[in-house]
Formats: sequence, structure tokens, C-alpha cells
Amino acid sequence: MESEEHKTKQLLQKVAELERVVGQKQLHIDYLEKLIEVGGQELKTDLKKTFGGPSSNGSASTETNTPGK
Repeated sequence: MESEEHKTKQLLQKVAELERVVGQKQLHIDYLEKLIEVGGQELKTDLKKTFGGPSSNGSASTETNTPGK
């Protein structure tokens, strides 16, 4: 059976690894946001507003104008 000290050490290592991963993901997000900002300046448009519209609900049905409906 594992000792409490060993379990604690493993959990602390896991927390450190997860914090490292979160930090990397945040850097990636920051990079992509800056890329969008710089790209928008180059294109003279707000890419967040242009492409950041409301997401569609994939399960919602859509109406079409078809004869007979």
C-alpha cells in the first residue's frame, strides 16, 4: 500500500504538470489573439467581429423555401 507521503508527492507532481500545460495553452491563446489582431490591422478589418459571430447550433433545424412546404 502506498504511503500518504508518496500519494501527496504524486499529486503535487500531477498539479505541477497540469499547471505547466495550462501555461502553454495560455501562451498559445495569447499568440493566436495577437495574430488575429495583427492580421486585422494588415487587412484593415476587425477579424474578431468579421469571423467571430454567434456559433450555430448544430442540432437546430433550418427552414428552407421549398415548394410544397
